[in-house]
Amino acid sequence: MTATEPVSEVVMAVASTTGFAAGNEIYIRDTSTEADSEWATVDKIVANTSIDLMEGLVTQKDSADVIWGSAQTFRVSLPGNVG
Repeated sequence: MTATEPVSEVVMAVASTTGFAAGNEIYIRDTSTEADSEWATVDKIVANTSIDLMEGLVTQKDSADVIWGSAQTFRVSLPGNVG
């Protein structure tokens, strides 16, 4: 990331878009407050300029934060007696 992006922003300024594509699920890691990290879906890519999101950011992000393009989520069912 190359700029600070406010809450609700859908256009994230980046130095490189290599490896990102529309429709990808990405993980935006907030390096200062891990709890502010979030998942997003890429709407479109503007080559080496921006990664545009389908929905706005939940928390502000800054240039120290990292976008992971090859991130994956997994859902695991737990037995009913596990708390």
